[in-house]
Amino acid sequence: VEDDAGSTSRLPDLVLINQTGRISDRRNATTAECRTGKGQSVAVSFWLVEPPDVSYFSVHCPGLEEDDFSDTPPLFLCAEGPFVLFCVTLNVPEWSSVHHFVYSARGIPGGRPSLHPLPDPKPRVEAFMSQQFGLLPCGDEHYAVAFLHHEWDSSDKDWHYYVHIFSSEAKAWKRSDEVLLRLSNSDQLLFDRHASSKQITVGESSLGLVDLLRGTVILTTPRSTPVISPAAAI
Repeated sequence: VEDDAGSTSRLPDLVLINQTGRISDRRNATTAECRTGKGQSVAVSFWLVEPPDVSYFSVHCPGLEEDDFSDTPPLFLCAEGPFVLFCVTLNVPEWSSVHHFVYSARGIPGGRPSLHPLPDPKPRVEAFMSQQFGLLPCGDEHYAVAFLHHEWDSSDKDWHYYVHIFSSEAKAWKRSDEVLLRLSNSDQLLFDRHASSKQITVGESSLGLVDLLRGTVILTTPRSTPVISPAAAI
């Protein structure tokens, strides 16, 4: 990794990364930049070291003062292949506004790192910022971001489940038709209480959101309609 002074070192093959990021204007060879939907410039850098030392990432927003950042630090959400999903909470232009980004370690063109803002789904999803996200490489430097969403329907007094998937190729979100209409009691309990600890890839088009206590939820992301299914063990 190249540091501020310009010296370089080999990137480690594997790292342990702190899920909490820092606010810093330091830069290195991993730095990538983009703008939020409101036009705010954001840069991210990764400071990678060999295990057992812990790596971290830092975020810089030129022009913002200390009070413009929330007390909530930047958060590392998930990663797969060359991609990292993280979020930054700012107090501008709105108080405690959460912005999501996807970082690519080998973006296009030229294979240099790149950074891309993740738009909010439309129509709006309640508590979008607190969803359990998954990230899946899709070839040709494209990716998919997915999350499982459930909402209460007062008309039938039941929970309804959907999977939302953002495609970097289509640059759009897609929501599945309602799924899980006939669940066993044990599977219903898995979905109601599921809290993802980490993600794993399952084949080329699926990822698993792993709850170490309760089991795994599989999100399958074909080009047509995304589906979800419970998997107690893999």
